[in-house]
Amino acid sequence: MPKTLTRASRAAGGPPRALRRPGGPGVRVDSGYVEDNVVPTVFDSMLAKVIAFGATRPAALARLETALRDTAIVLESRGSPTRSLLLELVSESVFREGR
Repeated sequence: MPKTLTRASRAAGGPPRALRRPGGPGVRVDSGYVEDNVVPTVFDSMLAKVIAFGATRPAALARLETALRDTAIVLESRGSPTRSLLLELVSESVFREGR
């Protein structure tokens, strides 16, 4: 179980201090969130979906990790803990092996 799960799963809101979306070959971001939005305290924590494609699973995972590192939606109230959680989950062997 990822260590950041409890901390990252708490709702946080407020005006964004930073918004940076990833890009590049094999990376797609689906989001309705725009820079001027204020995230309410009670919200659906999925502000965006980051999708990565590759010729092989390892190639797609490498792109996904890079895309997550390049993503930032930093809220005034708590920073960006969800990214840490996602990077931790992507590094888990069960995820990497597709189990």
